[in-house]
Amino acid sequence: MYLDQPRTIYLISPQPWDGFKVSKHHYARALAEMGHSVFFIESGPTTKGWGRIEITDSEIPNLKTVRYAGYMFRWFRFRARGLYDALGPVKVRQLERAIGVRPDIVWDFDNLFQFRSLTLFDPALKIFHPVDSLVAGWTAAKDQDLHIALAQEFTDGVDPDRTPTLFVPHGLNPAHAAYAREVVSTPAVFSTAADRPVVGYVGNLSADGIDWPMIERLVRQNPEVTFRLIGPTGGLSDPNERSIAERLKDEPNCEMPGLVPVEKVVEQAGEIDLWLVCYDIARRPDAAINTHKVLEYLATGKAVLSNYIGAYEGTGLLHMPATHSNDDMPSILARVLADPMRTNTAEEMARRAAFAFEHSYAANLETMNRFLTDWVSGRVDPDPDGATAGKAAQVPA
Repeated sequence: MYLDQPRTIYLISPQPWDGFKVSKHHYARALAEMGHSVFFIESGPTTKGWGRIEITDSEIPNLKTVRYAGYMFRWFRFRARGLYDALGPVKVRQLERAIGVRPDIVWDFDNLFQFRSLTLFDPALKIFHPVDSLVAGWTAAKDQDLHIALAQEFTDGVDPDRTPTLFVPHGLNPAHAAYAREVVSTPAVFSTAADRPVVGYVGNLSADGIDWPMIERLVRQNPEVTFRLIGPTGGLSDPNERSIAERLKDEPNCEMPGLVPVEKVVEQAGEIDLWLVCYDIARRPDAAINTHKVLEYLATGKAVLSNYIGAYEGTGLLHMPATHSNDDMPSILARVLADPMRTNTAEEMARRAAFAFEHSYAANLETMNRFLTDWVSGRVDPDPDGATAGKAAQVPA
């Protein structure tokens, strides 16, 4: 198997290593734990100043973070793109020289296009793996060898006759995967029977596209319910959203503890009766495609109230509106909370947790490993079910 041998992997991320951990971080950790040498490349400020590359050991063995600040005139990236791209070869040479080893694999999660063409890293195996919507006006074509995508919407511009494509859903982080395993084994232990229901939300509350007016409506219309909104709000740029967040902090039935480590969130999961996903799809279209927080919620076994998400339509795993409008969410919440014992039965909790556990990051990487192995061996052909497409090619084994 291709990933069963130690590889040097440049993993390119649009987010820094420090801070809130999402799929790029979890894949980096999982690859490092498999024994690969992972260099997590991010664009951000360094203690060495502009024009310098900073390489730091992370808390994970085999994983180093690489910051290259704005030494390639980060300002050019969005204001003089042609010049920025022309300087790309210089940027790559400096990175490789600083890291001290060339990559076997370049695994690019960057939807903000730090590198427009991955051929700059030849002869490495080049993977583009978008798990977020692409910037408007850009396509998913980065001259990659392989394309791994969350959904069909993230394949725009990829020629299926030239680039094999694999669709892989979101992954489940190790802490939630361990919790899901326990829920599947003994779901009744994790049920709640509190007189006062608790609705939980976990995520970056400063993120664009959260439907704050709807969240405020749900909180105000349900004074008999405790809402626990976990996550930072300090980065809210919209004045109206900041006002709503401040008002909610004063509501007696709303708790806003700020950023909480994932391990602490898992510890609190047993107190939650219902989880909430509430994005304004008109502002954040990818929230209708999928969001990684759903798997984490399902891992706890508890019910989930969500805006419409296409990936879960027809599964019965979520309580959600039938359309892209959130107008029905208050009535759905009322219906779910009216019969909590049926909502979180042992059978339903085990079903939700089992679904989440099947999509751990380790499990997803096993799927990718089989795909990579077949591709390297020249055995990938168009799949009649649409799981893969494209012609096979050879890379060094």
